[in-house]
Amino acid sequence: MMKCYMILFLAGCLLLAGCMTRYNVTLSNGTVITAKGKPKLDEQSGRYVFTDATGKQVAVSAMRVKEIAPVGWGSDSSDGPHFKSRSYR
Repeated sequence: MMKCYMILFLAGCLLLAGCMTRYNVTLSNGTVITAKGKPKLDEQSGRYVFTDATGKQVAVSAMRVKEIAPVGWGSDSSDGPHFKSRSYR
């Protein structure tokens, strides 16, 4: 019985850990900001809004964002999804 609870507990931990994906937001000047969760684009203001690694709410102009990629899939990697910023010109 204890083994069953342990398996359920570990499965729950893995499930919760998968929900908290971190993303690297690379700006046009080369600065990289780590975000907790996927940044969301506010269409009205033209800004990406997200919470950084320290828990601070951040809003960055979409024109300054070069790339948004999950942590571990850096810009030098060819696998995995990468999100390029839209140009607002």
